[in-house]
Amino acid sequence: MKYILKCIVGIFIIIFVWILFSGNIGKVVQVFSSKNTNSLIKTQGKVAEDNQYNEIPSVTSVSALTLDVSDNKIIYAKNIHRRMYPASTTKLLTAQVFADSENKNSLITYTRDSKMQPQSKLDLIVGENLRGDTAMKAMLIYSANDVAEAIGENVAGNIPTFAEKMNEKASSLGLKESHFANANGLPNENHYTTAYDLSKIAKNVYNYPWIMNTIEEKSDDIKTRGRYIHLENTNKLLGIKGCIAGKTGYTAAAGRCLVAYYERNNKKMIGIVLSSTNEQTVDVDMEKIIDWSYGKL
Repeated sequence: MKYILKCIVGIFIIIFVWILFSGNIGKVVQVFSSKNTNSLIKTQGKVAEDNQYNEIPSVTSVSALTLDVSDNKIIYAKNIHRRMYPASTTKLLTAQVFADSENKNSLITYTRDSKMQPQSKLDLIVGENLRGDTAMKAMLIYSANDVAEAIGENVAGNIPTFAEKMNEKASSLGLKESHFANANGLPNENHYTTAYDLSKIAKNVYNYPWIMNTIEEKSDDIKTRGRYIHLENTNKLLGIKGCIAGKTGYTAAAGRCLVAYYERNNKKMIGIVLSSTNEQTVDVDMEKIIDWSYGKL
């Protein structure tokens, strides 16, 4: 019996020595170490990903909001009821009032008051006529202040009357924190909105294919009297990471503003950023809140 036990012990010793000197024990340790390391990396990655979406992003913009279009749910909110100057994001409302009464083939006459508007503008000839579709593109793609002025005057006869139509439209959409005084969004103490109200204006654009198709365009060429003008969309995020459309805005009083429309994995979202410090931060802020918001869906 003792002889048999000695033989068994001897066999185990021989196997151990063989494993040790053949390097197989190192492989065994490596396998276990690799599995544990990979598991740790996966765990850390999952924790990092969770933290990314649990930690509310900090933005430099004074006011910001994201809206899940499908269920009308606000995902991200910062000062969404604070009164703000909307700058040229106003033109999303101007476009809706325009589309309610005119069409692509309507004629818009360029007026003297249009000529007097500050940049950005096309600076056309007074009395020149633009097709409705051309005017819409100039106002929304290039953000032409003079064309927005011309639209307002042609639709309502004068800007104060057009502003009344804008406020009536705003009221019909349920806006309670806004008042509009002009068609292009230039500074006026009686011309203001909030991110919350602006999200309602932005969402309603989906009901206007003419407007939506226009703000989706990266560029276009329009024909005016005797010349062609190339228009480049002022929304620099267009076509990046699911950004399908948008409208920019800027005045010294309003800061950098942006309304952006996103679609990722068939899920639509609207982002609002108001009063950002410069052209870079407005885009960075938008991407921060959009990425975070999609991570919360």
